[in-house]
Amino acid sequence: MRPKLLTFTLPVLATFWLAGCQVWNPGGTPYTGKDGAFTVRPPAEWMYATRLGNDLLATKDGPVLQQIIIEHHDLKDPLPHSKRTLTASLAPYEVAEAVTDNLRADHSLLGLEIKENVPASVGGQPGFKLVFNFHTGEKLRLSEQCYGCLAGGRLWLLRYRAPSRHYFERDQADFEAMVKNFQFGRL
Repeated sequence: MRPKLLTFTLPVLATFWLAGCQVWNPGGTPYTGKDGAFTVRPPAEWMYATRLGNDLLATKDGPVLQQIIIEHHDLKDPLPHSKRTLTASLAPYEVAEAVTDNLRADHSLLGLEIKENVPASVGGQPGFKLVFNFHTGEKLRLSEQCYGCLAGGRLWLLRYRAPSRHYFERDQADFEAMVKNFQFGRL
């Protein structure tokens, strides 16, 4: 029992410790990413931070309950779990396949079930939208919606993750609005 408790408690405590060391900003106003690569308006009533290893992390009730992440991966670097490399010449559906393979290779996403994989636009660039469910080792069922595209020599991902039961549907419209106002800057 104790090892299971530690495997759940330590990441949660680390998240809160890291979150406490961050400057959290109120949403509702535009934010421009470092080096001017993008501009986005995090939802009002949400808070966001920019130094947790992502380009942006936003949450309404805390990162354990729901989170929006904007992140990028340089094309020269392989994807973290599948080790696949991407090229700028890939079509959006090929990029979606590579991202899906990377998700399947992530052993922390137990019982991964892809619910939707469709074309979408991200900041005016052709891309994709994935929706999937999985559960943690502690049996917490989570849902994630992920938009992605290639732009400026990078894979860009806009992700929303929350527990499937209540929070995912409740805050999904806030994420969709944020995706619609996401714009690329200097790439």
